Amino acid sequence: MAKSKVKTDIYEYRDYKQLLRHWLDDETTGGRGSRKLLAEAMGCQVSHVTNVLNGDSHLSLEQADAAARHFGFSQGELDYFLLLLQLNRAGTRGLRESLSRLLEEHSARHRNLKERLKISETVRREQESLYYSSWHYGAIHVLLSIPEFQTRESLSQRLSLPQERVDEVLAFLVDAGLAEKHGVAQFQIRNPVVHLAKSSPLIRRHHANWRLKTIAALESGAVRFSSGDSFENLHYSAVVTLSDDDLARVREILTRALAESLDVIRASPEQDAAVLSIDWHRL
Repeated sequence: MAKSKVKTDIYEYRDYKQLLRHWLDDETTGGRGSRKLLAEAMGCQVSHVTNVLNGDSHLSLEQADAAARHFGFSQGELDYFLLLLQLNRAGTRGLRESLSRLLEEHSARHRNLKERLKISETVRREQESLYYSSWHYGAIHVLLSIPEFQTRESLSQRLSLPQERVDEVLAFLVDAGLAEKHGVAQFQIRNPVVHLAKSSPLIRRHHANWRLKTIAALESGAVRFSSGDSFENLHYSAVVTLSDDDLARVREILTRALAESLDVIRASPEQDAAVLSIDWHRL
């Protein structure tokens, strides 16, 4: 018998057990030991997971909630998954019909959202304040352009962020049209550029976020090398005195260096991520 194909969108499922079986067997979300990990997340025995997937037993709502969080479902996906469980447990035709209508409403909203995001060019104004509230959003956003960092686990490990925080940011990026979810565990960047005008009231927050990140890196004492050990972090800070003319001259030098660096960055393939911050201002 041919193996059932994993659906790329949980809103295509009408059976929560089929969804779990697919996700547990798929190498991108499950594989070896996946049932044991799911059982641990739900606080039950592996035998219970097997009985549910292969028999007439069902998860409790609490276990389903834990399972959804284990897989990193967004809030909308969690709501849909819980409705699927209730549909599969429903004992009357009337209840099944009511739950089926609710599931279809969720699916329709999801389809409408996907269509709306196709015409979105950048983050919407009402979402800007959240995107620029922390460096987490920009960091995860740009890392999604690198195949190595297109899963929840790899992002969490690279940035030393809790899994729950990564899930929260990914859900926002998908909702904002800045990322897309592919399959059951893959995320890819959709719109790599978010433009923030110099006149925006959020520009100070944006600059502060990345300088706070740099301060944290300095305080941790961690110096990261590239895979070839050819790159070392560069940090330089000094307070200097100079003439008015040379004050402007140094600015021109730094501006040219920045422009040249950005030309290199634009043409460079996505293999690693770095933070670029330059400060030159009167004391």
